Amino acid sequence: MASIKKHGHQRVSVSASELAQMGVCERLVVFEHRYGRRRTAEQQRAAMRGLRAHKRFYRERQGDSARQGRCFVGHFRYWARKLQRAWYRLIRYVARWLRARESRDGP
Repeated sequence: MASIKKHGHQRVSVSASELAQMGVCERLVVFEHRYGRRRTAEQQRAAMRGLRAHKRFYRERQGDSARQGRCFVGHFRYWARKLQRAWYRLIRYVARWLRARESRDGP
């Protein structure tokens, strides 16, 4: 939700739906600003259903991330760094071994 200042000090939130409505019908926005929003009972019920669905989805996602632990990207980056460190450690040993072998065998 975007936040805008109204009358210099009071903050009013503007939802994405309201922003979309402003782009479609400016006259309706002005009417609702002057006389207030008038929703039918069915519109009010639909809005409540939508809010409940959003809350349910949010709760489910919170539970999923708690069960899974780290997110996929974080988990991947963690193991990639571990693998990179191990690779550089291994390369040092391989390089030492090759130098020792080369000096032992001669030019």
